Amino acid sequence: MKFLPIGPENREKVNEFIARHWLSTDILIRGEIVDSKTCEGFLLENEDNKKIVALITYEIRPTECEIVTLNSLIEGIGIAAKLIDRVAGIARAHGCQRLVVMTTNDNIKAISFYQKNGFDMVKVYRNSINENRYLKPSIPKISRFSGIPMSHEIEFERIL
Repeated sequence: MKFLPIGPENREKVNEFIARHWLSTDILIRGEIVDSKTCEGFLLENEDNKKIVALITYEIRPTECEIVTLNSLIEGIGIAAKLIDRVAGIARAHGCQRLVVMTTNDNIKAISFYQKNGFDMVKVYRNSINENRYLKPSIPKISRFSGIPMSHEIEFERIL
């Protein structure tokens, strides 16, 4: 597995991948729009067709690093965990004290995944998704994956 940094040579492909999987390159986190087109990150390509099979984007802040997006089209072999570990190493090198990621209450797979990979649930932002719909009306009311109503954001952290 060879992870590639996001750079000018693959940025367009990354933006298309994010738009396809997140319905937009504008990602809403705690009521703020994050432009994922400006985020740093890493990707894994299929060696045969060069299509992205996994991607992580993040933002470094003074004391923390926030994962903005994380996708792995191949599950169960540790690709997403390796991407997180790579970002955690960069965050440590920048002096960050914690790695933070948000997910929604309906995303049962993500809630389980983050806890299995060293993250603790630290805060629930009740009804924040309902409020976020004013900024981004395309956010569905019911999850297309789990059928659970989307209402809350959940913050996870891993101490570095």
